[in-house]
Amino acid sequence: MLTEKLREAIRSGFELDEQVTFSELRSAAWMKTLAERGKLRVAPRQEVVGVLLSPQAWEALRQLEAYVEELEERLEELEIERLWGDRLHHERRPAPIVAERLRGLLRGEE
Repeated sequence: MLTEKLREAIRSGFELDEQVTFSELRSAAWMKTLAERGKLRVAPRQEVVGVLLSPQAWEALRQLEAYVEELEERLEELEIERLWGDRLHHERRPAPIVAERLRGLLRGEE
């Protein structure tokens, strides 16, 4: 299940409203903004050259990545199930080699 932090990260989107310049990075004031907002653009002259993420925002992105990978795996399983239909539930399921070949086909590897 999605944690509340992950839900909030998804709801808030990935806009980068707050910005910090290189000269501001020399002071500690930007850390408070990063802690509050979770993400900051690094832009020396209105040209974004990087992004700073708080540990919480980074963890939310990692959780989102893991969730998307789970969804991809589940979609692959559903596609294989759709292709094989009732044969997957039969006593004689396709050999693991055939199943791996199907996964490769679905992923576009062959």
